[in-house]
Amino acid sequence: MKHRLWKRIAALALALSLALGCAACSNGAGSSASGGVSASGSAPAESASQAEGQIVLTDQAGREVVLEGPAQSIVSCYYISTYAAIALGAEDRVVGLEKKADTRPIYQMAAPELLEKPQVGTMKELDVEATAALEPELVIMPQALADYAGTLTQLGISVLVVNPESHEALVEMLQLMGTALGLEDRAEALASYYQEQLDRMAELTQDAGAPVVYMGSNSSFLATAPASMYQSTLIRQAGGVKRRSPMRTCWPWRPRSLCSPPGRSTPSRTWQRTPSSPPCPPCRTARSIRCPAASRSGTPPCPPGSWAPCG
Repeated sequence: MKHRLWKRIAALALALSLALGCAACSNGAGSSASGGVSASGSAPAESASQAEGQIVLTDQAGREVVLEGPAQSIVSCYYISTYAAIALGAEDRVVGLEKKADTRPIYQMAAPELLEKPQVGTMKELDVEATAALEPELVIMPQALADYAGTLTQLGISVLVVNPESHEALVEMLQLMGTALGLEDRAEALASYYQEQLDRMAELTQDAGAPVVYMGSNSSFLATAPASMYQSTLIRQAGGVKRRSPMRTCWPWRPRSLCSPPGRSTPSRTWQRTPSSPPCPPCRTARSIRCPAASRSGTPPCPPGSWAPCG
């Protein structure tokens, strides 16, 4: 049983750590704005307390969240928190999730039963009535949907707002969810696994140069996510430097690696099909790397070590 748990943690860490960039790339400006709301500052272990069986948390929007006990049914409005629920072994508690679940290969691979669950919202909107009808004990939503938190709270539904826009915030989210679900040990095991990978990457890259890496967004390879997004953290941890300049200004910095999301054209083909693209000789020698479909192009929670090829 223990071997199975560790195998699951290792496999799902790849998907969880790689999921953040997708949201960042598809909505760069909005994600940057939401990223401005910092985590609560105090460690989840310090902000959670037990009082007469209750669990009291401070979520990543600074809100106090009170649960009568570990949540046994949850609605996850954010694919990153859904990934986290799978990694924590709590997929059986998910009664509803975000829309377009069938586009995320990790669900079919790790928890196909989730594809049969009601889908209640996107990063832009939430179906409050459908969510309430599921009678969850806890709703987990991204910062982008935080305006719905008050409405659900008035309906008697606890809401945990998460904002995992950095590695530290991702670990805090895992610990918050672990506490809310009564799975603190599993959350700690996953956080420890991340730290092991960080230490490993630091050792592997300590004497190496820092290659420049350009990662294209989901919408267009000619655009890239802001430097504050999670892909930048992963690239830095793998020993590289991510450029946030658009592809059209690539010639001054000569990227060594060009990363493209799954299902998108390769960088060279995108460049050739764009009439307005100026000549870019340095890019012709850059390596093109396509993210595997299951990883969802840089969204958490995949371990930092998975980005070693970018170096």
